[in-house]
Amino acid sequence: MHPHGRTPPGPEDSVTIMTQGLLCRSIFENLYKNALEASPPGQTVFIRVAAGATTCISLENKGEVPENIRKHFFDKYVTQDKSGGTGLGTYSARLAARALGGDIELDTGTPGQTTIRVFLPTNPNK
Repeated sequence: MHPHGRTPPGPEDSVTIMTQGLLCRSIFENLYKNALEASPPGQTVFIRVAAGATTCISLENKGEVPENIRKHFFDKYVTQDKSGGTGLGTYSARLAARALGGDIELDTGTPGQTTIRVFLPTNPNK
């Protein structure tokens, strides 16, 4: 069993989520870019999928979100140590996820690591 009562799909499984392609793409482009930029050189960004009544897509990377911005991580214009960053990536991702009937959470509970979980409605007809 996975966090929040979801089960990871196996190699032969498929998961269908209720989404709109452009918004979904925007969510994951923003979050993946942030994860890559925050990771130490040579590290891997892991993407995991767990299905249930909602589907949880997790992006996990080494490196921590600085303590002073954790409470405001999804707010407008929040950025730190990024040249040219606007601080709109996570803000936009959360707006898009909520527009699709889902949400996003930040997990900094594991020292040296950041996990972002995106929750999107699973297609009940699949």
